[in-house]
Amino acid sequence: MLLTMKRALWLPGFVVMAACWSPPPPPPEAPPLPPPPPAPAAAVLPLAEAEPPREILRAGDGVDGPVVLTRVEPNFEHIALTVDEEPRGVVIAELVVDEWGAVESARVLKSSDVASVDEAVLAAVGEWTFEPARAKGKPVAAYFVVTVNVDLR
Repeated sequence: MLLTMKRALWLPGFVVMAACWSPPPPPPEAPPLPPPPPAPAAAVLPLAEAEPPREILRAGDGVDGPVVLTRVEPNFEHIALTVDEEPRGVVIAELVVDEWGAVESARVLKSSDVASVDEAVLAAVGEWTFEPARAKGKPVAAYFVVTVNVDLR
């Protein structure tokens, strides 16, 4: 703030001044920013060659199939059956076991005709672990078919 003098009065032995405060002047305006540099021309890069889809093998013809190391039994506790549903049967599932022995995917080949039973079986076999399939001594991804007996009685 600036102090500006407005007027001065002279009295014998005293000097009386009237003063008032005023705000400082606004700062000078900043110069405008220069325009941004032009965008570089779009570089055209060659497309990277896509990795070919991984081959998933089947046991036989030089491929040793996966071997089950650990099994998890399906949990049927939450399943409520209606009168017309059969409480026993078989679910056949096809798994894809990856190079590390984990289940990559699973699908039902033969259903128990009860969706919740099929889902419980798929959830269980999805947690199984395997010694991976081998082709020429190297671990490979392979299909594996598993049959799970279901008896809810």
